[in-house]
Amino acid sequence: ASTYVLNLAADTNSQVGTAASNQAGIVLNTTGVANLTVNIDASSASATVHVGGFSNAVGSASASATDFVLSVSAGTLGVGSIVRTESANFAATFTGQQINIGTVNLGASSTLALFSGGLAASGIANLDISAITLNMGASSIAEMFLVSGIETTAGAVGAITISAADAASATFGAIEASSLGAISVTVASGASATFGNLLATAGTIGAITIGGVDGAGVEFGTLGGSAIGNIRVSGALDVTLGTMTFASAGTIDASQMTNSGTFTADLSGVTQAVEVSLGSATNVIISGEGNDVITLKAGVTGNDTIRFTSTGEGVDDITGFFAGSTGQDVLSFVAGAAGVATAGIFDGDGSAQAATNAIDLSVVINGTGASATLTETDNIIVFGTAFATTAAMQAFMNTGIIFASAAIATAGFICVWSDGNNAAYISYVDAVDAGSAGATTLSSASHTLSTTTLAVLNGVTPGQLNAANFTFV
Repeated sequence: ASTYVLNLAADTNSQVGTAASNQAGIVLNTTGVANLTVNIDASSASATVHVGGFSNAVGSASASATDFVLSVSAGTLGVGSIVRTESANFAATFTGQQINIGTVNLGASSTLALFSGGLAASGIANLDISAITLNMGASSIAEMFLVSGIETTAGAVGAITISAADAASATFGAIEASSLGAISVTVASGASATFGNLLATAGTIGAITIGGVDGAGVEFGTLGGSAIGNIRVSGALDVTLGTMTFASAGTIDASQMTNSGTFTADLSGVTQAVEVSLGSATNVIISGEGNDVITLKAGVTGNDTIRFTSTGEGVDDITGFFAGSTGQDVLSFVAGAAGVATAGIFDGDGSAQAATNAIDLSVVINGTGASATLTETDNIIVFGTAFATTAAMQAFMNTGIIFASAAIATAGFICVWSDGNNAAYISYVDAVDAGSAGATTLSSASHTLSTTTLAVLNGVTPGQLNAANFTFV
């Protein structure tokens, strides 16, 4: 192996390299394994070190057997200092390549921009990225792999740890690798951490741990892979987890978040059940495909929204849902044809509902007896009398509900009902038919009915719910 060491040091108010992004940088011309270590010393105040790029230009037929190991050690950045590197050129034909970064300590108001010009080769077969630790002083900035992100089809990315002081910001570009290590983020007041889309193409994403105070924020783009580890969030910060696409996910524990924080997690692409525990933050959970178990914090009113977006939903088991007029948790439904019901959600006169439609509950008290007539705007049907089974509820929908208008064609209806065991079932009934002139019940129009239950609200009876507990999006 050929080993190269380059030491770059800048004193106070001095500069090494230029800010031109197109400068040649460092080019190696070698065969076999090339190990390049670049030690950057910008520990003095207002020092600047800039490197255009790194590449290994192999000039022989043995290029396919060449490895390129690049270690960039930035150490400690002084107050107001800047360290910037541009691109790194890795070849898709090389058998084993690495980028080693390690721990960087950023002084106040300093800037670290590593590989801001991206990785020159896309879809690199084998490129491992070491663990990265950023200890960030107040108002410091870290920008990592922003242009093209990391895309390696067989390599792995190690753990990422960020500790950001007041008003510091860390941004990572998209990462696509065979697997990704654990991610730990702690942010102080006004600090932020932002991640692009993260995808583990052949494995898992490790556990995610997030903590912070009011005024701080952490945001992830989409997350995907075969599985993701446990996710734990605490504090008063704002956290967003983008759409997750996994066969399975670990537990999501946001129970230690406080009421000035916000927490949003999109589980819509997770196949198996996810266990979610929520705190007193303002929470939005987008339901997944499995039978998710969601526990809302007891004694906190009106801070939780559970959203249902597609026909592939499981049956969520929800505990701690607050119903009633003194403070409400919310069940939210995508109302259109791409939402929870096959044809979309409709009201009492057969009109399709949209996000702009106000919720209008029709409370059918005599559910097992006489028929009940809906008004034109009724779009949530609440049964005040218990049914023994889902089939019994569906049968009454078929014959006992009289619609305000005749000739209703294929439609979907949100129904709230109970079997008498201190729980409210949230279901949608799909009614399929072309519509029949003069028919004001589903049975008289010969509709074919099917029922899917979206959620069970433990400890809640249908009569406790009101219009404020529902919304369309």
